[in-house]
Amino acid sequence: MSKFDLHKFLDGYGQNLENYIKKYYPGFKKLCVSKASTYNECFDALLQLYFFSSQQLDDFGDKSKRKIKKRYYESFYALFCKSCQCIWSIKMCLESGCLSDASSLLRTLFETYISLKLLSLKNPFRRARLYWNYGYVTEYQNMINNEGLVKSGKISKDEFDRQFSRSIIKNIKKNYNRIKKDYGNPKYTKWYYSLYGDKSFKQICENKDIDESINYVKLYGAFSITVHSNKKIENLLIQNNAYNLAPNYTGLIIPMTFLALSFHINNLSILLEFCKIKNRKDIMLFLNFFLAGLDQNIKKKESYKYFSRFIKSIIKNMKTSKFHSFTSYPPTSSQ
Repeated sequence: MSKFDLHKFLDGYGQNLENYIKKYYPGFKKLCVSKASTYNECFDALLQLYFFSSQQLDDFGDKSKRKIKKRYYESFYALFCKSCQCIWSIKMCLESGCLSDASSLLRTLFETYISLKLLSLKNPFRRARLYWNYGYVTEYQNMINNEGLVKSGKISKDEFDRQFSRSIIKNIKKNYNRIKKDYGNPKYTKWYYSLYGDKSFKQICENKDIDESINYVKLYGAFSITVHSNKKIENLLIQNNAYNLAPNYTGLIIPMTFLALSFHINNLSILLEFCKIKNRKDIMLFLNFFLAGLDQNIKKKESYKYFSRFIKSIIKNMKTSKFHSFTSYPPTSSQ
């Protein structure tokens, strides 16, 4: 038996891969750029809203911090920054033809919207405190879970001690004991436990104060198929009746863009209202025109007609309510 030559083995696979990339990547890149260009207006709108949000934070962030206790402000601020990151990530996914990943991010954006909406209800300062202090609960949860790994022999005591020194453990327990009365069982509790008990996210959306049951059923459920294993995910992965690794550019990019924009604009509206920004009405008026302008620019797209009713409902609700809800949807399709 001949001696195994590791370098020759690795070079053989490496060279085959390099040749494959050289053969297909130039055409692949050209095809992606060509197909993506069909939806440049959508990608540009997401980029513009991302930078517009950054501009607003630059303009009023420091002023708001002086007026409101930091930990209360930071709860709103942190969630809105998360929303901004979602907008950027959705833009990058859609532009890369990764619709499945973009829909997962839309799910996260919806969750962020619900959290901000919860914070903005009666006694927002108490709610912001509960959200802020929940970080201490998650730290305690993590420590308890790692202790469980030590007990089951899945990690060593030394490995645990490297992550959790005595001073860290003491600090975690101190913080948790100070706020634990506001939360239930640390293994299962939510930040809103003292407000709504152990209700699920679905039950929170159905609550009369939130009133997002339609969005939960029609949107959140659809987004969830890309997060959990589900046969329906094939709708976003099949092209020409075959599974395909290539980026997927379809008319779904248009409604996904409008959903992302409108959820994020809602989140900005909540933050502006909480911080009592003087020109908040002007900002929202500008964003109404911003969405309407995008609507006008993409009307000539072949797939626009299919989603026009859905898009119109978004724009209409933006103009008529503080926290708009989307009540008109086309049937699910990947065409």
